[in-house]
Amino acid sequence: MTNHFIKPLQSLPGIQRDGTSFDSNNYIDGQWCRFYRGRPKKIGGYRLLDGGNIEIIRTLYGVPQQGSIDCYLGRPSTISTLNITNNGVAGGAEIDHTPDGFVDSPNNLWNFDIYTVLGEESLTTYILAQAIPNLLDINNSTPSLIYGLNINQGSVADSPFILLDLTEEYGLSSGGFIVLPPFIFVYGNGGVIGWVQNIDVWPTLKNAVIANTKIVAAAQMDGGTPSLLFWSLNQVIRVVFVGGTTQFSAIPLRGTTSIIAQKSVVRYNSLYYWVGQDQFYVTNGERIAVLPNTLNKNYFFSQLNRTYANKIVGVLNSLWSEIWWFWPKGNATENTDVLIYNYEFNIWYDSVLGRASAIPASTLPYPLMSDTNTIPNPYLIVDGVATPTYGLWMHEYGLDQSQYNQQLAIPSYFTTNIQTLFSDNPQLDNQMRIFGVEADFVQTGNMTATVNSQVYANTAITESTAYTFGASPQSFQLAKTDMNEMGREVSFTFASNTQGGNYESGKILLKYGVGQQNQ
Repeated sequence: MTNHFIKPLQSLPGIQRDGTSFDSNNYIDGQWCRFYRGRPKKIGGYRLLDGGNIEIIRTLYGVPQQGSIDCYLGRPSTISTLNITNNGVAGGAEIDHTPDGFVDSPNNLWNFDIYTVLGEESLTTYILAQAIPNLLDINNSTPSLIYGLNINQGSVADSPFILLDLTEEYGLSSGGFIVLPPFIFVYGNGGVIGWVQNIDVWPTLKNAVIANTKIVAAAQMDGGTPSLLFWSLNQVIRVVFVGGTTQFSAIPLRGTTSIIAQKSVVRYNSLYYWVGQDQFYVTNGERIAVLPNTLNKNYFFSQLNRTYANKIVGVLNSLWSEIWWFWPKGNATENTDVLIYNYEFNIWYDSVLGRASAIPASTLPYPLMSDTNTIPNPYLIVDGVATPTYGLWMHEYGLDQSQYNQQLAIPSYFTTNIQTLFSDNPQLDNQMRIFGVEADFVQTGNMTATVNSQVYANTAITESTAYTFGASPQSFQLAKTDMNEMGREVSFTFASNTQGGNYESGKILLKYGVGQQNQ
């Protein structure tokens, strides 16, 4: 009679942080790991596109050009552009466009949008910009001026933004602005929106009260009648073009809601996702629904540093059907982690990664993200020392962290749910003897397998030796990792931490038997 058994070692996709590990059927830990086809897979690498400077980039905005994009970088005290080719190469140094007389603030968050004017003979395209000191307070009531730069559908010249004729006396722009061609909307205090049809006639600004609290975010809706969505602190309102002297009609969406960060709104097709005060939400522009999250909702909201919650920023990663939300965890004052929702498979996972702003892949095939941490910049030497600067990264590129001619391994791992003998046979309260695992990976570079064992759910975890298995299993022996471990409650951690390392899990098999009687 055989002294061992074999079964697939597979957990449900997603990483469960809420509840107890022992109670989970999902994976219970992971870093830099996503789930594709229900299986763990290492997230792609990232390359430093530009070293930046000593000031953090709070907002990114891309304007397509022929064969490149002009990426607008909004820092607390400046606006600049960096031209990036469609191959992901920076096409020179940053160009400064900071308006004359601009008042900087460490709490500035920038808004950008494109506005095009149809003239008698040609189109004139402007990029509009606004810095609002809302970083630490989404309900801040300070209105902010709007600036414009004529870019004429071409490469941006070395010239500053100029102030548009929208003065602070309107008091409407403490939330932001958005373009719905041919209209420009401003919004903010008191649930008021205002709009004009020409950037030269701000004094004719029309306005309407559409909410009972400050409006903090807005987005265009797709197709059909021109319309916008506006987020107040406790409502979502759809504003629809109706023409005539009224021009627009406001329709509050049904459903209770909140919003915790104005840049947490992420659009995918005709759906809009965002982070509320204690829930995640989604709307199709008709109804608001709570986005279910039984894996890490409490983990997120209980560990979020709410003093800095308006620094949360969301971005679409459409290649992998993901929405990424960067957030400040624990005592952190900047974003340190990323919470990931996979809308194709309706699962959640997370990782450690600090990013302050991001734009999705569009003209560029890769997402761009700005750092919340500095790294020494060898091209900015002061007194013989490389100055730490906040860089701009191109994500989902390669497999490593690539910076200044260095290729650094990105550690990635996942941990299965807990295995026991008594879950299949309640009378068999023995330790599980682990003879080995048969690895099944699409893999580059060595990986390790570690056995994590404990006697009871709340007792200390004992980690085994890290067993190494290679990348090219040409025979059964190379694919099999022999072990001699034992534990009553057992999980397994598979890790990659080599330069150029990569993996996608298949059907891993566990070879096990009955160990000694539990005491």
